[in-house]
Amino acid sequence: MKNSTKTVAVALVSLSLNAVAAAFPYTTSFEAPTFTAGSALNNQDGWAAGTAWTVVNGISRTGSQSVQWTNSGGASGVDAFVDLGGVNQVMASVFVQISSNSDAGYYFGLRPFFDNSFSEFADVVVNKNGDVRATTGSSSNSGVSTVANVGNIADQWVEVKLTIDLLSNQVMGSVNGTSFALPDVTVASSIFDVDLYSRPISPTSGTFGTAFFDDYSAEAVPEPATLAVLAASALAMARRRKN
Repeated sequence: MKNSTKTVAVALVSLSLNAVAAAFPYTTSFEAPTFTAGSALNNQDGWAAGTAWTVVNGISRTGSQSVQWTNSGGASGVDAFVDLGGVNQVMASVFVQISSNSDAGYYFGLRPFFDNSFSEFADVVVNKNGDVRATTGSSSNSGVSTVANVGNIADQWVEVKLTIDLLSNQVMGSVNGTSFALPDVTVASSIFDVDLYSRPISPTSGTFGTAFFDDYSAEAVPEPATLAVLAASALAMARRRKN
């Protein structure tokens, strides 16, 4: 759904305006009766999503249901989102299980959508081999850099977390407990949503992917002192990786 093309961007903005804003903070495990297994995620509890996103039963981290993304059969829609109503701070988290039959070129995680549309990015994604990539707050999301490796995670539930504080411009990411700092987001003043996200990176086409998402939350950012501790921890880990 969301990418850097103007046509898709306009369609997305229209879709976002039509979506019902969720209460903030927002948490869900995609369980019945709020969510119906076997049906598209789109329009369930305010979510907007393409045909690639489906609520399923039988594979879950908690409860009995989760959301599946797959591009088999020509399904489309790179992300799914629920409108948070426009906030300037958010700590978003989701647990992802990437199928072992997915191509290593497919990555899954979280992606925020700011009020300045596509001029800044702060994506955090991981593939089944545990390669973690993140964008850098630039005007293009093509520059996705490898920031960590968390080991083989195929068919395992791992947490992907993204913390954004537009008051201090700080952005933090975390995958499976490995934290890292991202460059500041300096232009945006509001966060519309933090999306479940799928992305082919290498190669960018012709790849197959399947993943499950569960236990999504979008909550208030911890107190500044807590965020500072997280940032210091991420910096220390980054230094150790360089040594």
